[in-house]
Amino acid sequence: MSAENPPNQPNNSPANGDCRPASCSLLPCPFCGGKPEVERKGTMRVSQIIVCEDCG
Repeated sequence: MSAENPPNQPNNSPANGDCRPASCSLLPCPFCGGKPEVERKGTMRVSQIIVCEDCG
């Protein structure tokens, strides 16, 4: 067990399903380095689409 992330305290990583805008950040576009933009389709629980502001 890691002292940094004890089992009784959740980790706010996308792998744990808790990636709200205030709790995590998105990496730059792997193709052009542009800023990611969240385009919400449906509701927060149904889907999200992440696109690059520069190359789409």
